[in-house]
Amino acid sequence: MVVENMLLEMTVIMFSAIFSFIITYFIYKRFAVAVWGYIGAFLPRIPVTLVALAGGTNLLVFAWVSHVLGILLYPMLLAVADILLLEIALIRVARPVAFMLPKGLQTAIKIESFIDRMQDYHAVPRPVRVQWVYGAGAIAGMVNMIFAVVFGLI
Repeated sequence: MVVENMLLEMTVIMFSAIFSFIITYFIYKRFAVAVWGYIGAFLPRIPVTLVALAGGTNLLVFAWVSHVLGILLYPMLLAVADILLLEIALIRVARPVAFMLPKGLQTAIKIESFIDRMQDYHAVPRPVRVQWVYGAGAIAGMVNMIFAVVFGLI
């Protein structure tokens, strides 16, 4: 019974993430924004899953709060992550003089080159306009909530 519920929940979350990706791609016409929408679809279920794994029961009200507030709050986390990626990308201007910088900044340059490589492989989304990321996160939250309500997860 528990395995069936977890399988249903994972399937619903995955379909909502794919649907969020498609909707945000059609709205913004950018792959990177659609990836942020895909990531944003998973965020409202993370607190509910963590509390359930810790032994919480009767999480219906907690799931509602997580999803409703998640439409407004989780996109802010995505926007902060986007800004952080943008700040890391700005480190590349220091790459030519990296040998003269302190060890901490040399490490930051190595991190930037690693993240740049991951962005080339599409493992990490590229930074885009912050309002697009917030919009993609809000769309993903709404799609996730609709899927969760329709399939009886909340």
